[in-house]
Amino acid sequence: MASLGSIQHFSISDPKQWESYVERMEFFFTANGIADASKKRATFLSLCGPETYEILRSLVAPAKVADKTYGEIIKELGTHFSPKTSEIVYRFKFYRRDQQNGETFPVYLKELRKLAEPCGFEATLDTMLRDRIVCGIIDETLQKRLLATTDLKLADVTKMCVAHETATTSFAMIREGGSGDRVEVNALNSRKQVKSADRASRPGRVGKKCFRCEKDHAADSCVHSQSTCSYCKKLGHIAIACFKKKRESQNKLKVHIANDSDPYTEEPEISPDPNCVNSDYVFSINNVTPDKFSGKYLTAVSVNGIQTKMEVDSGAGYSIIGRSLFQKISNGNHLKLKKSHVILRDYQNNPIPTVGECLVEVRRGSRRSTLPLIITEGNRPSLLGRNWFQELGLTVSGVSHVDGTPNYAREYPEVFCGNLGAYRGPPVSFSVDASVKPILLRARKVPFALKDKIERELDKLISQGVLEPISYPRWGTPIVTVCKGNGEVRICGDYRSTLNRALRPEPYPVPSVQGILSALAGGKVFAKLDLAQAYLQLSVDREAAEAQTIITHKGVFKCNRLQFGISVAPQIFQKFMDMRLAGISGVLPYYDDILVVGSSDDDLDTKVRTVLSKFREDGLQLRREKCIFRTKSIEFLGFRISEDGIRPTKDKIAAIVNAPPPTNVTELQAFLGLVNFYHVFMKDKATIAKPLHALLQKNAQWQWRTSEREAFQALKDCLIREPVLAHYNDRRNLFLTCDASPYGVGCVLSQLDDRGRDVPVAYHSRSLSSAERKYAQIDKEALTIITGVKKFHEYIYGRGVTITTDHKPLLGVFNPKKGVPDILSPRMLRWTLMLSAYDYELRYVPGAKIQNADALSRLPQKIKVPEPPPSEDVLMLENIPEKLISAREIAQETKRDPVLSRVMQWIWKGWPDNGKKLPDEFTPYLQRKHELNCYQDCLLWGTRVIVPLGVRDTVLKMLHSAHPGIVKMKSLARSYVWWPNIDKQIEKLVGLCRECQETRNMPRKSSIHPWEWARAPWSRIHIDHAGPMKGKLFLVVTDAYSKWLEVKLVPNTSSAVTIGVLRELFATHGIPDVLECIDSSRLRVIVN
Repeated sequence: MASLGSIQHFSISDPKQWESYVERMEFFFTANGIADASKKRATFLSLCGPETYEILRSLVAPAKVADKTYGEIIKELGTHFSPKTSEIVYRFKFYRRDQQNGETFPVYLKELRKLAEPCGFEATLDTMLRDRIVCGIIDETLQKRLLATTDLKLADVTKMCVAHETATTSFAMIREGGSGDRVEVNALNSRKQVKSADRASRPGRVGKKCFRCEKDHAADSCVHSQSTCSYCKKLGHIAIACFKKKRESQNKLKVHIANDSDPYTEEPEISPDPNCVNSDYVFSINNVTPDKFSGKYLTAVSVNGIQTKMEVDSGAGYSIIGRSLFQKISNGNHLKLKKSHVILRDYQNNPIPTVGECLVEVRRGSRRSTLPLIITEGNRPSLLGRNWFQELGLTVSGVSHVDGTPNYAREYPEVFCGNLGAYRGPPVSFSVDASVKPILLRARKVPFALKDKIERELDKLISQGVLEPISYPRWGTPIVTVCKGNGEVRICGDYRSTLNRALRPEPYPVPSVQGILSALAGGKVFAKLDLAQAYLQLSVDREAAEAQTIITHKGVFKCNRLQFGISVAPQIFQKFMDMRLAGISGVLPYYDDILVVGSSDDDLDTKVRTVLSKFREDGLQLRREKCIFRTKSIEFLGFRISEDGIRPTKDKIAAIVNAPPPTNVTELQAFLGLVNFYHVFMKDKATIAKPLHALLQKNAQWQWRTSEREAFQALKDCLIREPVLAHYNDRRNLFLTCDASPYGVGCVLSQLDDRGRDVPVAYHSRSLSSAERKYAQIDKEALTIITGVKKFHEYIYGRGVTITTDHKPLLGVFNPKKGVPDILSPRMLRWTLMLSAYDYELRYVPGAKIQNADALSRLPQKIKVPEPPPSEDVLMLENIPEKLISAREIAQETKRDPVLSRVMQWIWKGWPDNGKKLPDEFTPYLQRKHELNCYQDCLLWGTRVIVPLGVRDTVLKMLHSAHPGIVKMKSLARSYVWWPNIDKQIEKLVGLCRECQETRNMPRKSSIHPWEWARAPWSRIHIDHAGPMKGKLFLVVTDAYSKWLEVKLVPNTSSAVTIGVLRELFATHGIPDVLECIDSSRLRVIVN
């Protein structure tokens, strides 16, 4: 007899459908007249599917399925697929359910009824639904009407909500046909100024453009007749003239989302756009009040009740906001994101990531509508696109302006493609003193956590041609690695310990400041070009490549490109740039920056194109995001150059101008120390400072009155005027004096005058962030030097400078004539490598003799320093094998440890005087005091964690977990941890271990490899048979993470029995990621 209807197998991937599936099964039984319980059971088991049946077998084991009734089977599976949840939880979900944006009332009511089913409301269901609707509807006007109505029933609420929604929809349809609240939007044609029109005005213009390069000459004489297009890879033209590229770009629409802080930002593309026509690349201006500072045209809108300003953009087919604004809008509104069909692309056709798309309620003036909105990653500008115009009463009419900035990235894609450039001309070289014996050092140890990253970076450099394997090198420089913000590493050679000692100085003059400033004077518009990875774009000859050889754990490699850290590299690069750009007027190379000056936009564009053409021929690459085009002013060496002339920037004296008044005697003494340092240049200093000196008298009461305030300001004015403040002179010796206080850093850049007196050129100070205030004192002093070097980079790069500090330990860390210390914190390692690019001498001077920098550090500018993100430094406290001890536990134990807690205080606040007698337990730390550091409230010696007393036994057990022996345990410890006498404790532990002693003299058959720590419970399990014991066999299963043990009695070791037990365990605990067993043929069959 044929059955009525059919039922598919139950999908175990959607267990929420279990109750619905059982209901349908009951209807199937009724339709086919199946009333007998045994027949119901047989029919259900035949229809439920093999996956459900296997789960049932596991649930009822060791009993048989045939022994269970239909009701028991449904109950077992129901408990498994649909466990009973607390009624309170269901009611909580019901009470929290509000109407969503774009959700109609009937859909909202249906969802509420669905949520109410398991809540057990029963007789009060209508009342609960009424209350939830009134409280949860999104329309505030309707909500007020409902609250104002007395004796409200569910039927009344339903009727009013449906009527209001219908009326709102009808009203919107009627309003679409009227003029309404119109606001004009003047579309701005930003086709980057059509070049053919520009060329039409030039003399000697040829009638047709060349189809090979889009220039005004005959195609037969074009130099690109043998060029290969970088877009379509075909011969005979370049990318700018590619027909295929033009066709594919026709249906794409430009959207202007440039950030004003970057003077050269390309417009990303949006595609597909249903409203797009094959016309202009446009963005918009409207007659809404423009932002007078940014030049953008903004309009105020309310998005989901949050007031915000959006840039009206007729070039955007869709409205767009960034993720950060979306999070603010969606806070508490439960907005549901769906995948967007719109594809955002940048100027290189690369996709811009989007989060998704959602419906939001938008209000502007009297207009209100629910509209789609696209959310992008990051904090991008908010654009009000054309898909919102009609609903909000915006219309497009006419063209108001044309943007004439050339799109250099499209004209010269070979120069801005983002790859590593390679100069096509002859290689550069440097001179090595033949009398110096080549230095060949051994490779330094690599932390285990960085090994894979270093190898990936080495492979990348080899593929780029930067590195090449070499045998039998004469020179060998060890590498140092620095972690970058993206998690990858940068590899640098420590050349100051090897090659730099033998290099002859490069006698090439640094461009004079006066010469550059005179060349820039009179310019009206400027540009600045920045070379990407400048040194690496220059190939070196064979002798130089072998001299730059680096030694790594992976082998020895010669460096075929000029390396960062070579002492003569700045002069070599400056000479190269001068030669390549010689003869181009208004183009001034200054190391890896190229300054271009023009008398007009057209004049500047011509010069920039000449430089870019030169770079294209040479194979050089620019960093697009750092290039500046058509700017009206530019800063260089403390001066702002513009059409109005050359003026000093206020930045160089801001540290004095913004210095806060002293609040106590100590701060006043520091400021007067700065004044006394330059007193020979200050007329009537004693008279002016008399009210301030009075506050320093014994028993004087601190009162900061008008007289003191005026004296303080007068002295500051003296410090920022001539003759105290001198103009920078690149022919004089340069000095950088640095000092740090507990809450600030101060730097003074100075030079010697004709009488040999130290005169300041520029000042700088800033306060320390909360994280920086926790630095050790040596780190604070080092931070001051790094701050000064970064601040005055344009002054000191490429020429000698003497850096002065009052912290003597830094002489051993930053000494340019010594190699990088093996034991060094990642922070200090980064700073050491940064300083290797400069030609400097580090000098120690007692603090009493550098009162100028000391005063600035004690009266720092209130500059807000962004708190650093979670550090990416790879420290061994995060990589202890078998992560049973966290950094937090070590930090807590360190605070409890009486020795380490005092050591940490000394690192923060300063070590005790040498003459002070301390107990012997502090001696190992005093011997290493300049190498100790703090990180996450843990003590470090270099990159090794100093383990507090309370967890040392645990760490020893972890090191000894695989019984690796004394040598291996010491090797592991030296990569991760340290404490006094750790080697002796390791030797003692191994000597007392019976297993280690039994196997001490046995030849090792293979290297011991301890298991890696499992990521989660039941992610890796180990199985084996045990027995027979008293005639019985057992299957033993162990979880590697929790050490949980499962022991099952089995009749034999057959595959069928073992598989049955494993299925039962998998049904209980889940399926593991890895199943490990001993080398048994039967078990291998099971696993396979």
